Amino acid sequence: MCIGPQGSENISGQATLCFNGDKSDFHGSITSQDASLYVISGVKCVNTGEEISDNADGIEHDEELYSPAFYNIRIFDCDIGEVYDLQRVRAWSGEFCTFNCKCLSFVPEKIYCGDRAAMMTKQLLGQKMDGSKVLVGNISVRC
Repeated sequence: MCIGPQGSENISGQATLCFNGDKSDFHGSITSQDASLYVISGVKCVNTGEEISDNADGIEHDEELYSPAFYNIRIFDCDIGEVYDLQRVRAWSGEFCTFNCKCLSFVPEKIYCGDRAAMMTKQLLGQKMDGSKVLVGNISVRC
């Protein structure tokens, strides 16, 4: 569910998402195809016991490698100052995290960890995140 300004907003572009070590939250940026800049962050929701079928998003997921998770996500449009809140966005979390639902689609194309991830998080966020992973890929958001 998206909570934000009236009307629909579609954002497509390149995202860089910096996840902390336990994937309980992430921070990052989106550069859209028209060069607009957005800040994105998310916090993993407490599991409410909601059932998720293996392929609710049309993609088969290996339950041994990936587990379902939900994130509350906030996107800030740096050009016009609007904020969009996406609540309980379904993700598949394992070695890395993917989102594939009606309101947000993100599959990483590049994954960085170790010293490279620490350097990237410091550049993007101004601080290091211990045990972080940085995921870079195309993102599509519909609010």
